[in-house]
Amino acid sequence: MQPQNNRQIMILVLVALLLMRFVVVPVFDWQAEKIAVITSNENKLSKSKQVITRIPWIKSQLEIIERSNAQLKSRYFTESSLNDFKLQLQQQIELLFSQHNMLIKNFNWVAEIPGDVTEERASILFQGSLQDVALLQLAIARLPKLFNIGQWSFQVKNMNKNTLGNVSGKMLIVAYNVITENVPAKPKEL
Repeated sequence: MQPQNNRQIMILVLVALLLMRFVVVPVFDWQAEKIAVITSNENKLSKSKQVITRIPWIKSQLEIIERSNAQLKSRYFTESSLNDFKLQLQQQIELLFSQHNMLIKNFNWVAEIPGDVTEERASILFQGSLQDVALLQLAIARLPKLFNIGQWSFQVKNMNKNTLGNVSGKMLIVAYNVITENVPAKPKEL
C-alpha cells in the first residue's frame, strides 16, 4: 500500500503545482499588473491635482509673460510686408540722419535672413561732423524700435583744437521684423 499512497501524494503534489503554475501565478501576475496600473493612475491624478491647485499662479505668470511679450514686441517692427518693413526702416534712418545733419551718400540693402523674426541688414555710407556722429549714435540708442549697429567705421579729417572735425564712414544697420501672421491662437482658458 505504501507505493499507492506515495503515488497519490505525488499526483496531489503534481496537481497542486499545476494549479499554482497555471492558476495562482497568473492571478498574482494579473494583480501585480493591476497594482502597477493603479499606481501609475494615482501618480497622474496627483500631478493633475497639483496643476489644478496651481492654476491661479499659472494664470498670473501667463499674464506677466504676455505683458512682457507685448512690451518687447513693441520694440520690434511688425510689418506684414517685407517691402513695408524695409521702407519704414529706410525712412526712419534717413530722417534720423537728416535731423543730425548727416549726409547719406549711399544706402544698400545687403542681407535678408528670413524666419519668424526676419533680420534685415543695410549698409550706409555717410558724411558729417564728428559731433553730429556722436549725437546720431545717442539718438539711435534712444529709438523706440530696436535696430542695432552691426558695424561702425569712419575716418576723422580736419580735427584741431577748435573743432572735432568731419567724418566719412560706413555703418551696417541690423533690424528685426516680427512676423505676426503665423502666431498660434491663444490657449483655451484653464
